[in-house]
Amino acid sequence: MKPDLRENRILNKLGDALELTEGQPNYTPVRVAIREAMACAVEIRSQRVINEKPDQRPQSQKLYLLKRTQIGGCLQATVQVVSRGPGSGPVFSTVRSPLVNRLTNTSPDGFEWGYTGSGPTALAYSILHESYGSKIADQLHQQFKNQVIAHIPREGGKISAELIADFVNTTSKAGVS
Repeated sequence: MKPDLRENRILNKLGDALELTEGQPNYTPVRVAIREAMACAVEIRSQRVINEKPDQRPQSQKLYLLKRTQIGGCLQATVQVVSRGPGSGPVFSTVRSPLVNRLTNTSPDGFEWGYTGSGPTALAYSILHESYGSKIADQLHQQFKNQVIAHIPREGGKISAELIADFVNTTSKAGVS
């Protein structure tokens, strides 16, 4: 069963609220409440997915944030990996790190999205490699680029671990390699 679009909207709105309050000390209680709500939503979704189909799923809940950042007078494409793992109690800990470009020889200028060039190829390969390893990345990165990465708006977006898992499982079941 595919995730309900309402669930995606709720999680995206909660993620946006978390970003807006980042670094503002007066919003600490709000941030804790947002994290708890996100953890609860992710747990409910994970349980539903586990109970419905025992597909290959990534171990942690990851979210890839694609943004354009002003660096030295020009916009630079950046990708942050937000990993959510169990913290103390129901609150999930959040770790942000940059995504490693696994295809620097293909795209020396880094990641891109919104079309089907070398930057989107590097992004598709790197995300699949981080989530599933080199074998899946080698087999599916072109399809992932064409079906997912090429359709992300130029200003950026989010790619969830669940979307990646759905893509990998659907494509693998269809016999694409």
